[in-house]
Amino acid sequence: MKKIVIKTHLIHPEGTTFEGEFPTDNLLPEDNAPMFEFTSAAGYKIFATMVGNSCILRGAVAAKGHATCVSCLAPFDLELQSKEFDLFYEPEEIPADGELNITDDVVEELLVMVPDFPKCKEDCKGLCPQCGCNRNEKTCKCKPAVDEKPLPAESPWDVLGALKLDASQKTTKKKS
Repeated sequence: MKKIVIKTHLIHPEGTTFEGEFPTDNLLPEDNAPMFEFTSAAGYKIFATMVGNSCILRGAVAAKGHATCVSCLAPFDLELQSKEFDLFYEPEEIPADGELNITDDVVEELLVMVPDFPKCKEDCKGLCPQCGCNRNEKTCKCKPAVDEKPLPAESPWDVLGALKLDASQKTTKKKS
């Protein structure tokens, strides 16, 4: 894999921007391929500043991928764009030659964005458990199975909002 190296001696007092790409081949385990795979190299843009002998990096990383929805099994394209991240390196973490290898840290920022359970859309209806049709594309005539529960329209935690608690009721511990 191509290394992402920040040469600290090239960082200007007002800061320096480093940009580039790195290949995404072999970043994911092979058994992950059915659910998600990268379709592009990952791009990064990092702004570096030196504060004393410490290095502060602020950046973002992005890549494109192809996923399979866990609910309806439909393939879809996905763009991964990190939120801005910050990395801080103490002087003892910076090699004597001033070439700071940040590959692992940037790759980690990318990998945490890969969905564990990709969905084509937030409200994906999935497949009918009886006939197998994609419920996002058509409505089947199957009757719901006995054990099939409809998805709740509201969060189960919403009922807690209706609780009326009397502040005058206090619980006390009994001493034994």
